[in-house]
Amino acid sequence: MFAERNLLSCLYNTLVFMQLLYVTRSFGVVYDEYVVDQGKNLTLPCRSPYPVMWVHEGRRDDFQQRFQSDGSLQLTNLTAKDGGKYTCSELVPTFTTVQLGDIPSAEDSNGTGEGLLMFGPRNDTLNNSASSSEEDEVSTPSPSQQFDSSAPDRYVQIRQFNVKVRTPPLAVSNFFVRASTIIAVLVWEVMPNRTGGYAIRDFTAEMRKLRWSDEEDEQSWETIDPRHISPNARQLEIYHLIPNTTYEFRIWANNALGAGEVVTITATTSPDMEEKDLIRRIMIDAQNFDTRVWIAAVGVVMGTLVILTLGTCIVLYKECREPIGLSETNDFF
Repeated sequence: MFAERNLLSCLYNTLVFMQLLYVTRSFGVVYDEYVVDQGKNLTLPCRSPYPVMWVHEGRRDDFQQRFQSDGSLQLTNLTAKDGGKYTCSELVPTFTTVQLGDIPSAEDSNGTGEGLLMFGPRNDTLNNSASSSEEDEVSTPSPSQQFDSSAPDRYVQIRQFNVKVRTPPLAVSNFFVRASTIIAVLVWEVMPNRTGGYAIRDFTAEMRKLRWSDEEDEQSWETIDPRHISPNARQLEIYHLIPNTTYEFRIWANNALGAGEVVTITATTSPDMEEKDLIRRIMIDAQNFDTRVWIAAVGVVMGTLVILTLGTCIVLYKECREPIGLSETNDFF
């Protein structure tokens, strides 16, 4: 009876230890961060003696072909889609219990071991390699002595990785063109999270005439001066355009990894105004002009001139009325 209770206490302590191991390891997650350029390779270490499971952004991707023997994950030819949070979890052995009966008293115990609280790893089976003599001594366990296989797998997170993949710049935002007869202004914006991980080195803009039909040959792109636009610039003026002509404009950013995503837009310049069209527009403006505004503006200007004239006359009058003797005394001292 005393030996059975010692065995029960030992197995119970083992179970408590495994549960504490499961809890404490869940709080001991190691966090690392990697910053890698696009196209490079990266190995995420996760060495564990137990089976491991990798999760990328909450999804269990197909990492089977990229596992290493020690459980690490090999990422090759990285792209922007490979960035994000990776979690490595290991399968901790789970011990289950099966109550076979009450602890027998000294009178009821017959040395068969009945009534013990059994512990064992989940899904384990009896050792088939035992000798025939041992099989004769050990009786076949009843169904109530089999280990519980319905307990869920317990994966404990042991490593977390945040992978940032640096890429060429993404497309600029809010790109549009303000075109007049012979001048066009390109306007764009750059969001801080679209630089690709590196600082933008410069911008490049190109233009060409848009062909009217498929029979015409497609014209080549012409780089707009300056060739290396300042990274702080957000607009660019283009001169000497042809009125009433459709142009294609495109722009992209450059960083340490090269050229970024290209954005293309079309714009048509305004037609050249003839003399009669100019006169018509002036007459429309003249009809809509309010004469009271003109009178108020003239009154303000004339009032200002009158005040300045009066001030000048007063100053000259005071200088002429100053006594001569006083001025000579001042010159002597």
